[in-house]
Amino acid sequence: MVGSNDDTTGDLTIQVDWDKRGPFEDGGARPSLTVLTGYDAGRIHVLDSLETLVGRADECDIQMLEPTVSRKHARFIATSDGVEVFDLRSSNGVTINGHRIQRQWLKEQDVVGLGGKITFKFAYVTESDFRYQEQLFDNAVHDSLTRLYNKRYFLGVLGQYLLTGRKKLDSLTLLMLDLDHFKAINDTHGHQVGDAVLRHVSTLIRQESRNNDTIGRYGGEEFIMLLADVDPESAVRIAERIRKTIHQHTLSINNLHVKLTVSIGLASAAEAEGSPDQLIAIADERLYIAKRRGRNRVCFASDNGEANSACK
Repeated sequence: MVGSNDDTTGDLTIQVDWDKRGPFEDGGARPSLTVLTGYDAGRIHVLDSLETLVGRADECDIQMLEPTVSRKHARFIATSDGVEVFDLRSSNGVTINGHRIQRQWLKEQDVVGLGGKITFKFAYVTESDFRYQEQLFDNAVHDSLTRLYNKRYFLGVLGQYLLTGRKKLDSLTLLMLDLDHFKAINDTHGHQVGDAVLRHVSTLIRQESRNNDTIGRYGGEEFIMLLADVDPESAVRIAERIRKTIHQHTLSINNLHVKLTVSIGLASAAEAEGSPDQLIAIADERLYIAKRRGRNRVCFASDNGEANSACK
């Protein structure tokens, strides 16, 4: 199997009978692809455009961050006759029910494979089917209390980013965030207030994040955040902005005014050489250094390369 560095995808002209193209009848069933494999399993994509491009590239309608998937891997063409899939000269091919194809019309319940690792189920769905599947997926990947991504889904996203971004690991930074003295808040004010604190902090983190940041609840009062396309200095500034925002926004609930602080540890993916476990371990160690140095601070690698030595 060919890796992403051997991508041979090029522009491919597809001849389509344009007289047969057109939108599907309102209120009818729509063609869809449901992801069957990986951390994104269960996500449904409705093919509501006449053309749907699938691959790793940012301009793809369905982006799959998998190294064996080409930048522009396959195109789905919807006409009044149905949906036809085209392999766009991908490195690792397109399969239908296990058989490699160049182009083929899709049938209900066909299993479409891309690159040997990504599979979809093709089906026609009604609006209610789509909304139901969408809700199932949403509940499966989000933490029920904070509505941030849950740990399982976040780690899946992290793994895919590291696999597909090995040439720019220095532009990926992981933040581990832990609320200071959260146990004391729970013990003093009860779990209802503790839950409100977690929701409050989640909202503030989300408020200070960028559109391309990925945020999750790692467990208990610990949060995790992946910053993409950011240099180390900018990552520290983002972390410091989050820390200040949490410190400045007191939670008022049930006639209580709860002041909050957070400790944050940072690690660059380049430091961990692309290993997700090592990346988390480095950020976690810096988080606890921030705790030991007085809490309510951000800890990161120092300019002289001595890990874990700089906090602010």
